[in-house]
Amino acid sequence: MLIKLAINARFLTQQVTGVQRYAREIVNEIVPIAGQEQVVLLAPKGAPANFAGLNVHRSALRIQGQLWEQMILPFMTKGIGADILWSPGNIGPIMVSRQVLTIHDAAVFAHPEGYNPLFSKWYRTNLPILAKRVDKIITVSDFSRREIIRYLNIPQVKVVVVPNGVSSMFHLYSQKDINKFRWREELPESFILALGSRGCNKNYRRLLEAWEIISQKQEYKDLWLVTAGGRAATLAGDNPDKDYQLTRIKNLGYVDDSKLPLLYNAADAFIFPSIYEGFGLPPLEAMACGCPVIAAGSSSLPEVCGDAAIYCDPYNVGDMAAKIELVMSDATLRKAMTKKGLKHVSKYTWRRSATKTLELIKQVSL
Repeated sequence: MLIKLAINARFLTQQVTGVQRYAREIVNEIVPIAGQEQVVLLAPKGAPANFAGLNVHRSALRIQGQLWEQMILPFMTKGIGADILWSPGNIGPIMVSRQVLTIHDAAVFAHPEGYNPLFSKWYRTNLPILAKRVDKIITVSDFSRREIIRYLNIPQVKVVVVPNGVSSMFHLYSQKDINKFRWREELPESFILALGSRGCNKNYRRLLEAWEIISQKQEYKDLWLVTAGGRAATLAGDNPDKDYQLTRIKNLGYVDDSKLPLLYNAADAFIFPSIYEGFGLPPLEAMACGCPVIAAGSSSLPEVCGDAAIYCDPYNVGDMAAKIELVMSDATLRKAMTKKGLKHVSKYTWRRSATKTLELIKQVSL
């Protein structure tokens, strides 16, 4: 069955973090599956002219962001004669009921303190209304499904799980390429990598406290902590750097996609102590690059990472430090974790995610 699918492509105007990566990857896969003639990308003024081999339909008006999404996008959707709209980025226009919405998590309800107050109020007011109006909700894990049903008070049948994938750009590199990258980026010879925004739920403060314990031990005198990640305007950031005597810590700030695979490859281990995740792409990306993963044993992370990660209590600084020691003191364990991680991550592909997403959209359109 052929349908005309409109996609809310506001993500094309946003910095690429987890939600935007999801949208970009799935759209890149959906277009060839559905056919270019059946998919239309709708975006605000300022979006790129082309994406995924399609001309992007951009608004002529200067209205941006949530205002564009609520006021302009409904008319653009109707104007192209779309059968259905898919909004992949947690929110969509309330005026469009013929819509499939992807909600990645319920963090704005579970941890409102982690968000900009205006952003939090907007989502907490509008998302329950939107969730009841749309035809179907896609989410990315069983954990998120339970959270969404609970906080938005909607029927279980309305929410469907379609797990994320991992891009093929995350793979093993040669030691020669890794060494060149390390030299070019001035990275230490041995380091643990932490990647994520400075939002409160990312647990950066406790990570620094755990690192203080590790950094004072003589056997780890050559080990560094390298952190990466920007500050999103929607988040209420945590800035604990100034509160600590930072020993052997290098903060890279926001890292472009083109550098991420080599950064994972160069790290001795990856730590992801986040308190709340709807899915958690970075641990899987690290696994795909052969990097052993230490993750928080909370929210969706055990579901997503399975037996391929070592888990820590995200609220217990001592346990976090102990798990870092466990991994960094045992080269044989790290090698086994690399092997297990590569096997585990192979089942997460964006083609599979896109196929399931398109099948669901078509069912809704019947």
